[in-house]
Amino acid sequence: MTARNTDTTVEPLRQVRVSDQVSEYIRSYIATNGLRQGDPLPSESELSRRLGVSRPTIREATNALAGLGIISVSSGRGPTVGAVSESAIPQILDHALAIAQIDRMHTLQVRSFIEERSVALAARHRTPEDIAELSIIVPRLKKAIGDLVGFAEVDIAFHKVLARASGNPLVRIIIDGIADVAIQSSRSGLREIRDRAEWERVFHTHREIAEAVIRGDTEQASLSMKRHFDEAFERTGNARRE
Repeated sequence: MTARNTDTTVEPLRQVRVSDQVSEYIRSYIATNGLRQGDPLPSESELSRRLGVSRPTIREATNALAGLGIISVSSGRGPTVGAVSESAIPQILDHALAIAQIDRMHTLQVRSFIEERSVALAARHRTPEDIAELSIIVPRLKKAIGDLVGFAEVDIAFHKVLARASGNPLVRIIIDGIADVAIQSSRSGLREIRDRAEWERVFHTHREIAEAVIRGDTEQASLSMKRHFDEAFERTGNARRE
């Protein structure tokens, strides 16, 4: 005779806030109707009527979605579909750093995974505007040699240009979003530079990357970017994660 299972333990029911349900409705509405950036959404009063909830609850939901860039709200006009940006990423990373869930080495590793491959896209898809920006930023890097703060800031601007040149919006969002943490990571590594020769080597690697992207050499661009991150890991005294 098979024993009956008398275990009546169940998972506790999750309390879902009404505003969260409103947020989910709006996200579903956008997807179901195939809306694009700038398309209008139902007004606050219309959403309140449709969903049978108060306008303050609707406002709580729309403000939360606006904070993520999913929708755009402004006084005097109805809500519209927003463009997802990097704005939420720095807040997440700052919190993760504050509670020691991640460290700057994790950021460097993620950047290496992405950028060693996306730079080939940059070499393939770069526009005349991208080439012009790189042609301006490389001399700025040379001028900043020896300046810890200045070089780190120009360095991140350099990587942002490459991310945009890749033509992949997700690469741009990620690189732009981690820029603040990346600057701190860059400064930490640059502090380990002991002489002018090493500064010149760092600059030379950046210039090689830019030149490869400008002439459309995808293979060399990837190889030069890999060397760039190998050097960055070496300066931090940490082994590269394969």
